[in-house]
Amino acid sequence: MKPDNILLIHCAEGAKKALKRMSELGCTLPGNMTLFELPCTGRVNEVLLAQTLEDGYRGIIILGCHRDNCRYRNGNLKAEKRITRINKLLSDAGIKNKQVEMIFIAPDEGLKLSQEIDRYIKKIYDKGVTHVS
Repeated sequence: MKPDNILLIHCAEGAKKALKRMSELGCTLPGNMTLFELPCTGRVNEVLLAQTLEDGYRGIIILGCHRDNCRYRNGNLKAEKRITRINKLLSDAGIKNKQVEMIFIAPDEGLKLSQEIDRYIKKIYDKGVTHVS
């Protein structure tokens, strides 16, 4: 694993389709990004997130369906709450160079997804992360 890898966790529904649409538009993911698919982002938990960061990942993006559009009703909202908690724990521990973020995306928002990923990369790059392509 490269030292500044970013994990992108996505649901098997809307977010997976948005990634496909992004690819169809000719947009690519950075070379330092690892994909991990879950049936729903509601399966994300603080232990998984903390372990991933401890294993050397610099950041984690969670891609979920838009609010009120989750196949499993509110899995995306559960994930959002867990992300808020893990980021608070990181902040309280003084860990400023690691970042977990939730992006809500629809299947047809490939261009928006590409822009959101670029924004995230820039944000963590500005915190001292070396962008590895």
